[in-house]
Amino acid sequence: MHYTEYGKMEVPVNSVPRVGVTIAAFKSLSAATLISRLRLMGVNFFELNISTLKDIKSIHLVIKRAHTAIHLPIMSENGWDFSCPAYEQDIREIIKTINAYRCKLHIQHCIAHPPEPHLLDRNLESSEDYLFCTLSQLNVPVYLENVPGIKQDEYDHIYNRAKDKLGDQLAGMCYDGPHFLISGQNPVEQFQQYQDKIGAIHISDCYPEEDVHLPFDRGGVMPYKELLKSIKSSGFKGYLTLEIQPVTLQDVPAFFKSYLTTLRSLHYQKYLCSTLRYQLMRPLWHYYQKHHMKK
Repeated sequence: MHYTEYGKMEVPVNSVPRVGVTIAAFKSLSAATLISRLRLMGVNFFELNISTLKDIKSIHLVIKRAHTAIHLPIMSENGWDFSCPAYEQDIREIIKTINAYRCKLHIQHCIAHPPEPHLLDRNLESSEDYLFCTLSQLNVPVYLENVPGIKQDEYDHIYNRAKDKLGDQLAGMCYDGPHFLISGQNPVEQFQQYQDKIGAIHISDCYPEEDVHLPFDRGGVMPYKELLKSIKSSGFKGYLTLEIQPVTLQDVPAFFKSYLTTLRSLHYQKYLCSTLRYQLMRPLWHYYQKHHMKK
């Protein structure tokens, strides 16, 4: 693996796309338990939801050589984000934790949302400045995600401001396909437009007007096959996260199928290995589901 210097740390440059999954608590499974199960299937990249940081010591014990990323808090789910001065103490604690565990968890980057104007009760520009100030205290690269509440020209403006303020710490754009789709834009065309800036990708299936984080082919309208083809053609070698959130245990096979479908498009050799692992693990998963988990 090749490395490029960023500040006092080495940022890996992948030779192939690294495909991973979002991690949050599911049923009676802790984040650490989920990671240990998924690692058996060959998953080697995990994007940690901010809620999992309370389990970070346990995660450290099971992460081994896998890479991680941290999705910072967002207004729509947490009620605050890194642009909110009122949450300065919480922000400081998160920054402290991420910096302390950067090496232990092989944290490659953080994902941040820009301030969302329709959710703000304060000046937008000052909120952006506070966001850039707090992000600059992280000892990891940052990707700025496109969000539904911000128009394309507005995103471009804040991205350019972030680049001016953060310099090389802003590693690029986190492209979220469903966010473009529910904003009424063609996600494939948007990927092609921004591909030179994109270093992280979020993908899942969704409804036309709702980002429900579905597995592929579960009633959504995301053109994921065409998108995966475009990602492959672009030569993308960054991080792709399946932002899929199983609701019931019946969703788990579709979750794995989405992971394997993505690997088949972007990393065929790993797809073959992971398919074999999945077939071997299925009996163990069904046993665990039957004897240890409630439906």
